[in-house]
Amino acid sequence: MKLYAFYTPSHNELLEDWFLSSIQDDFDVVIESKEQVSSSGSFMEEGWLETMKEKVRLILRASEENEGTLFIHSDVDIQFFKAVIPIITTLIEDYDMLIQKSLAHGYVCPGFFVARGGTRFTQLWTDILHDLNLQTEKHDQNLLNEKLLGAHPLQHFFSKLLTGTIYIPKNEYAVRWKYLPDTFYSPGIDRNRPGLWEPGESLEIPENIVLHHANWTRGVENKIAQLKYVQEHVQENSTRS
Repeated sequence: MKLYAFYTPSHNELLEDWFLSSIQDDFDVVIESKEQVSSSGSFMEEGWLETMKEKVRLILRASEENEGTLFIHSDVDIQFFKAVIPIITTLIEDYDMLIQKSLAHGYVCPGFFVARGGTRFTQLWTDILHDLNLQTEKHDQNLLNEKLLGAHPLQHFFSKLLTGTIYIPKNEYAVRWKYLPDTFYSPGIDRNRPGLWEPGESLEIPENIVLHHANWTRGVENKIAQLKYVQEHVQENSTRS
């Protein structure tokens, strides 16, 4: 299975010391590097949206190169604790995409997903790239959520609250998708998450964690601090068991 990842020089330490070194699967890894156009690669600073367009172009390339077959797209601020291929091949069934949650009640995070390439998936991301080129306020995650969840993503929150099940509406692209389990961990799914994570704060790390996406914080330095925190937690639990 091919795994596609995109980075700029500001994220080289994340790529080398955390992402690539922690992979547990025999992926065909495709890494694409682009010139640094933002000063630090931090979220929504000047030049960040231009970088996200390059990320979307890589997703489009991946979809076209893997028509009818599965591929993974991943950010490089991720560390793996288990092999993911056996898990996702069991979960995928007839879905076109399994994607990480950004919040406990839903909202998708394109920082890590597995997808089946093809016309529907390509059209979805073609439209996202088109919309990115038209404006300067919304990023790829905003646009993906709008296209998959519609105009009222809070419907997911109330669905989860009332029934315990997250409502996933149909979308105009007929892309069939569902969320990855919470063991594909991002701090946004913490039940008591007050906002952006800062070093020294605790995290609600799930048992049997598969991977950790170091987001819900700002700056590479904080991402590395979060990666270390989660790694140490996992190692301590492993020693106890």
